Amino acid sequence: MIFLMLCTSILAKKSFTNKEIREINIELKECKNLIQEEKYKATQKKLSTLHDKYPDLDITAWWSNYHQSLGRFHTKKNNFYEATIEYRKAFEYKPTEVTLNSLATAYIQNKQFFDASNLLESNSKYISEINRAKYEQKIAFAYAQMQNFQGAIYRTKKLISLQPKNLKHWTALSIYYMKNSQPEDALEVLEELETMRPLKRSEKELKIQASQKTKIGNKLDVAVSSSFEVQLDNQKYREYIPTI
Repeated sequence: MIFLMLCTSILAKKSFTNKEIREINIELKECKNLIQEEKYKATQKKLSTLHDKYPDLDITAWWSNYHQSLGRFHTKKNNFYEATIEYRKAFEYKPTEVTLNSLATAYIQNKQFFDASNLLESNSKYISEINRAKYEQKIAFAYAQMQNFQGAIYRTKKLISLQPKNLKHWTALSIYYMKNSQPEDALEVLEELETMRPLKRSEKELKIQASQKTKIGNKLDVAVSSSFEVQLDNQKYREYIPTI
C-alpha cells in the first residue's frame, strides 16, 4: 500500500529522486508502525515533518488513517465526543464509505442524532448499494431518537423496499406509526406482518393497542409523559451539564 501511494505521488509530481523515495518509504513505514502501536503524538510529529520537508508529497490518506485510528482509540475507551472529532477529521481528509460510517456511528454513540442523519443524507454518494439498507436503518434510528417519527417512517419504508424479507423492519414501522399517532397504519402493518409469520407477544400487545385506538379515535388518551436529554458539543460548557 505504501509503495502504491508513493508511486501515485511520483507520477503526479515527478519531482522525487531515488534517494528521496527511499527516505519517504522509510518514514511512512515508521508512521504505519507508530499508528499500530497507538503512539499518536509521535505519528503526528513525523507526518508534519514529512509534509514540511516534501510539500509536494500527498499524504492526505495518511492523515486520514491517523485520525481514523485515533478515533477508534477513543471509541474503545467510550470517549465518544473525542471520537467524533477525530473521525470528522478523517472524513474531511479522505471522504470514503469507511470514514463516513465511522463518523456517523460515533455521532449516534454520542447522541448527536441530528448530525448523524444530516451527515448520511448529505453524503449518500459514498454509500455502496450493498450497504444501502444499513445506512437507511441508521438514519431511521436517528430520526426516531429525535422524536421525528415521520422521518423514521419514511426511512423505514425505504428500508423495507430494500429488505422486504427482514421482518424486523415491519415491526419497527408499526412502532413508529404508533408513536406518530397513526394507529390505523400501525394496525395495517401488523396485520400484513401476521400474514408472514405469527406475531410475537410484544407485537400482539401493540396490535391490541392499535386496534383499540383506531376504534375510539384516541379519545381516552389522557396520560402525558415527557423526557429529554442534554448534549453540549462545546467543551467549555460540558461542566454545566449536571446543572442543566
